[in-house]
Order: sequence, then C-alpha cells, then structure tokens
Amino acid sequence: MIGERFYIERKLGKSGRLLVFSIDWRRGQEISRDLLGAILNKLSQEGLCVSYNASYPFVDVFAAKPDKGRALNKLKKMLGIKGEVMFIGDSAADNPAFDKADVSLCVSHGQPLDEVRSEFVVDYDKLDLFLSSLARNELDFSPSLPHIRSK
Repeated sequence: MIGERFYIERKLGKSGRLLVFSIDWRRGQEISRDLLGAILNKLSQEGLCVSYNASYPFVDVFAAKPDKGRALNKLKKMLGIKGEVMFIGDSAADNPAFDKADVSLCVSHGQPLDEVRSEFVVDYDKLDLFLSSLARNELDFSPSLPHIRSK
C-alpha cells in the first residue's frame, strides 16, 4: 500500500518478469481526480499503456498495448483448439477478441455498450445463471440459452 490511498499490484509472468501493474484504490481512501490525472499523465508520458475506465476503482498499466485478439489466437494455437471458441468480456477493450471469437458475449454491468462489438450481452447479475445453463447444455452455445440477448 502506498500511504493510505492505494495499492500497487504487480502481475508477473511465468518467468517472474513484470507484465502489468495495477493501481488500486478500493481498499484505501478515495483518490482525487487531480491526483489520478497527474498519475495517468506521468505514466503515459513515460511511454506506458494506461488502461482506465472511470467506473472502476483501479488502473492497469502495461509496457505495450495489449491485443486480446492476438492473445486469443495464441491461446487457441497453444491449446490445440480446433473447434469454436466463445470470448466473454465487458468493454470495447475486448473488441479484438470479440472479432476473433466464434461467439462473443459482453457482460453488462451498466456501462455504455455502443462501441462494444460483441454479438450477445448478458447482465452481470445473470452471468452465473447463463454459465450454469451453458454447462447444462454441455458447453454447446445457442442464442436461445436463457439470460442472454442479441446486441
């Protein structure tokens, strides 16, 4: 914890190298917009990729811009997946993976969905019910499964 304001969470790869860090103020005092703006500006000026959504009480900081579509393709290759893949995300930052997935599902928690390119939407409070119905359907997705809707 940095003072009483926020935590810095390091996220390491398998090699132990730092991949990303988060600045999280959920467990500390509220961070002022001015201080947050100064932090985000400084990180961006240092050439880091800052991922921030004003509705979340944290910021993720990457050394390079993440490409979730590329990551999805790499995971499919590494795992030898030949069949269809569903990607579940919650923002426009997930669009590259939504575009690559056979089925794309956005979890809505009240955020604007105008720029999100998923095919389907499930409300956050119904996600567990949808996943249970998907499991009962032996992971065979159908647009008629309960608790989802077309975008």
